[in-house]
Amino acid sequence: MTEQFDCGDYYASYFCDHGCGYASNSEAIEHPRNVLQKVPLRLRSSVKWVAFGEDSGAAYRGRKMPFWPAGLELTTQYAVFPVVVHGKLLWRRVDIEKIPESKRKQYPRKDELGGFYEYRDAAYHADYPTFHEAIEATREQNLARVLLFLKKPRITLLSHT
Repeated sequence: MTEQFDCGDYYASYFCDHGCGYASNSEAIEHPRNVLQKVPLRLRSSVKWVAFGEDSGAAYRGRKMPFWPAGLELTTQYAVFPVVVHGKLLWRRVDIEKIPESKRKQYPRKDELGGFYEYRDAAYHADYPTFHEAIEATREQNLARVLLFLKKPRITLLSHT
């Protein structure tokens, strides 16, 4: 169910390999209740508990860990992240734009890195019922931009029944 990415000596991240947009980490295996407290309240009802299978290693076999909806930034052009609208989990896709150097002081970072943000959400696009649909819409828009850049019109054939 999961693909593991080693994040150094501290923990490993797990991402669903079925394209559902859910993620977890090794801290969730050791302290699942503590980690759940870090998941935003509006997303807690969307948490899924998944048992480790035979190929997950002897230490974790048979144990369950929480997976929660995770965001994804695609290069510096788009972002897809979970939102809850009227009690329903949706996946929001937005454009990302570079902030002009002259305006960056309007966007201070409030984390340990300090300084100022270089990119921001440019425009609200749409909410999709699944992560996969949000990613597909992004692919479609990227293809349209490439074809426009190449000056090749996109042809779509419609069948009438």
